[in-house]
Amino acid sequence: MSDSIRRSDLSVVALILQCMAVVTGVAVLALTPPARGPMLVVPLGSASPMIWLAHRDDIRIAGLGRFAGSIMVLGERDRLLPVALRHGAILLPALPDLCESRR
Repeated sequence: MSDSIRRSDLSVVALILQCMAVVTGVAVLALTPPARGPMLVVPLGSASPMIWLAHRDDIRIAGLGRFAGSIMVLGERDRLLPVALRHGAILLPALPDLCESRR
C-alpha cells in the first residue's frame, strides 16, 4: 500500500512540475519582445534609459511606458538587448496597456 501512495505522490509532483513548465514557457513567449518593431525598455534600477538611448542611431524613441522610467522604442531586438542588459534594463513587447503615450 505504501508503494502505491508513494507512486501517486510522485505522479502529483510530476504533474505539478509539468504544469509549472508549461506556464513558464507561455510567460516567456508572451514577454519576449519582437525581433523588430516596438519594444518597451524598462530600467531595473533608478537610471533612466533615455541617457543611453538618446545616443543610439539604430532606434527611434516612440513614447513613454507606464513603468517608472520606461520608454517605448522602435528598433531591432538583437542589437538593443545586449546594450539594455549592460545598462540594467530589460526589453518587453510594447503592448498598448504598457504604454502611456506615443510621439
